[in-house]
Amino acid sequence: MQVNADLLTTAEAAAYLRLKERKLYELVSQGAIPCTKVTGRWLFPKAELDRWLAGSLAAPDGLAAVPPPAIVGGSHDPLLEWALRESGSGLATLPEGSEAGLARFAAGEVVAAAIHLHALDDADASASVGPDLNELAAVAEDREQGTSAEDYVREAIVDPPAFVVEGYSGDTMPGNYGDQLTAEEIDALVEYLLGLSQTENGE
Repeated sequence: MQVNADLLTTAEAAAYLRLKERKLYELVSQGAIPCTKVTGRWLFPKAELDRWLAGSLAAPDGLAAVPPPAIVGGSHDPLLEWALRESGSGLATLPEGSEAGLARFAAGEVVAAAIHLHALDDADASASVGPDLNELAAVAEDREQGTSAEDYVREAIVDPPAFVVEGYSGDTMPGNYGDQLTAEEIDALVEYLLGLSQTENGE
C-alpha cells in the first residue's frame, strides 16, 4: 500500500515538529494546530504544518509578506465554484487536485485550497460525506412521490434532515441556509445543482 507522504500520522507529525506525541495531542485538543480526523485517526497535512510554522516565524521588522494571488486551488468542487461566482468574491479557481492545491497554498501561490480527503485504511474505502451531486437531477425527480425535483432540492437545502439518503448522515449540512440565503439565492442554487448532470455530460 502506497503511503501518502503529504498526510502525516500523529507519530510522524510529532517527529516532523520535534515534539512529543503528548504535546501534539494537547495542541490538537486546544485547536491550535492544523489537523483532520479521518476514520477515527488524526492526520496532519504536511503543507498545513509548514504554513503553521511559517505563521509563527519571528521575522525582522519591515519584512512584509507578499499576499497570495486571488486564486483558490485544490480539488474540483462545482459547489464551491458556484459560491465564489455568485458571491462576487473575484476569486478565480485552479482545480489541479488536493495535493497540488496544498503545495501551491504552502508556497503562497493561492489564497486557499479545496481539499478532498479519502480514507487510507482500505483501498476500496470511501470518505464521501454525501451522495454524488452529478446524479442529483435524475434522483431528485423520483425520490419523493408528489414532490418535484426543484422542491425536493430546495427542501434539502433549507432543512437537510428532511430527506436523508441511505448511508449518509442528516447532520452534515448546516441547517441555517434558509435564514442565511435569500429566496432568489436558494432558487439559483437549486437551478445550479439540478444542472450539474448536464454540465458533467457536456450538454
